[in-house]
Amino acid sequence: MKDVYVNFGNNSSLNTLVLIDDKKVEPTKNEFGNSIYHVQTEKESVNIKIYSYSELSSKLWYLMNILFFFISVFGIFDSRPNKSGLSLKAEYNVKLKESNNNISLKYNFPLQAGKEAISFKEDLEAEKIENTYYIDEVEVKRFKRTKTIRWLTFLGVIVLAIGIVILIV
Repeated sequence: MKDVYVNFGNNSSLNTLVLIDDKKVEPTKNEFGNSIYHVQTEKESVNIKIYSYSELSSKLWYLMNILFFFISVFGIFDSRPNKSGLSLKAEYNVKLKESNNNISLKYNFPLQAGKEAISFKEDLEAEKIENTYYIDEVEVKRFKRTKTIRWLTFLGVIVLAIGIVILIV
């Protein structure tokens, strides 16, 4: 049985999902705040896929935005949305050794579309299939739509509050 440890350091604001051999792996944190993914396998190589995700790209994006709009006091204290629509895709096939296999990954900064997203630092033999930042146009459109709806809702709440005050006085 071969142990594979993927140490993902240099965290960014992007929410990432790491799949090892197409299985979601839950991370543990070390003392430096890096995410460590551990799997055991009998295979000679593993496939590591890294994706970023946003609630704006999910099926229930509209309901989540309404919920967080009200929880954050009409959007005043909301700092969640990814305004740029920047996402990443990275995929590597890594050949394993017989003993422990430590793989170190880091984000490449600055986060810019078209640039290489992840640095793979290890002496293991790795085949890069894909590794890039890109702009998710669906997220950008949904962010603009959400921003417009939030402003209209916020103005509606203010008009409603003024109307109630006028009726009371």
